This record gives sequence, structure tokens and C-alpha cells, in this order.
Amino acid sequence: MRRAVETTGLILLASLTWIAPSAAQTSDWTVQLEGKVGVFKATRDIGKILGSEVQTQIKTVLRAAPVFGVGFLLRGPSPSFTLRGSAAYMSTDARGQYGGCSVVSGPGCAHLDIPATSVQGTVDILLHRDGGGATLKYFIAGLGIRSYSFDEVECRGIEDPILFNVCSPMTEFLADQKGLLGRLGVGIQRSVGPMGLTVEVVDQVGSFEGAGAQGEGGIQNDFVVSVGATFPGR
Repeated sequence: MRRAVETTGLILLASLTWIAPSAAQTSDWTVQLEGKVGVFKATRDIGKILGSEVQTQIKTVLRAAPVFGVGFLLRGPSPSFTLRGSAAYMSTDARGQYGGCSVVSGPGCAHLDIPATSVQGTVDILLHRDGGGATLKYFIAGLGIRSYSFDEVECRGIEDPILFNVCSPMTEFLADQKGLLGRLGVGIQRSVGPMGLTVEVVDQVGSFEGAGAQGEGGIQNDFVVSVGATFPGR
């Protein structure tokens, strides 16, 4: 089922990419290019590695990081919606530490950061009411595919016993993967000549499947706040 959903999402992305140049050749459709930069903030752990007690669980979260994206906007004769296809890249760290450290801190609460990258492709529908002015407010609803890739870490080179005990299960838990992504948000665009300046806040929901015998993934709920600019296409 999951593979079928991911395949459907990729087909939607590919279809929109193919439709855009063809639609741009008609007078009823316009294409704009988009570039943006933002900040990613996770509100939930991506998962945990179970232990015999809460204090021995290892919780893992993705740290806040900058996000860079490019895409295109496809606007048809209807003034109420715009289609957008986009791709985004993020470089961050997966931070792991014992679960009890969320309540107390001390020498046993050292954390381990493992570098990670994420790439996502999304199709959004921007719902708006174009009043003809320079400012356009809109709602965002979208679907996409997001992938994660984690660097390999050599645990044998870690001298700190706390970090060593965190490292081995973390490297097993953090398996490269991809999954479905849902998006809801709001945005505003201000026209400046042929350009448009945008600000968006998007809530992204997806899942992470932890690997390993004791790994337990979870539902992710992340926010991305971004600013961007749009330019007329050819």
C-alpha cells in the first residue's frame, strides 16, 4: 500500500512537470518560477529506541535547519487557485540522547549528532481569492515524497561511554528511507513589478520508520517558515 501511494505521488509530480511547459503555450495559462529559503523546525521526535526503562530509551529528533527550495507556479484561467510543483533540500543533524534527559540534565545526558540530509518533492494547490490588488493571501494544501539519508558513523572511535552506548543503536535505527508527506499552510504574496515576494508557514506531516529490533518510529509534525520570490516564466 505504501509503495503504491509513493508511486502515485511521483506520478503526480511528473505529470505537473510535463503539463507546465505545454500549458504555458496557451494564453489562458501563465508560469512563474520560484525560489525560497526557510527554516525547518520539528515538533516531535522522529522515534525512539526502546529500553527497559524510560531513562534507558534513546529519543531522536531532527534539529532545526535551513531549507532551500525551487519550483514553478502554474496559474490557469480560474482566479481561485494555483498549482505549484517544487523541490526542497535540507541538511541537518539527528540528535539522540537518553529519554530521561528531557526531564533532568547531568553528566549522563550527553547527546550524539549524526548528520542527515532530506530532499522532498511536492505538489501544492494554492487556494486564493484574487481581488486584483498587489497583495494575495492564500491557503496551501499539498502532497509529496520526502527522503532521508544519514551519514555513517564509526562508533568504535567514540571514547565517551555514554555516547558510545547511544551511537550503536542510533546508527541501526536511522535507516535511509522515503515516505509520503502531507502539507497544510498559509501564505501571502506581494507583487513588486513583475516579481512577487512571498512569506509562507507550512505544517508538514509524515512518518518515520525506525529500523533495528528496538527501534520505534513515529508520526512527524514539522513546521517550515519561508520567504521567497517568484519570477515570470518564459
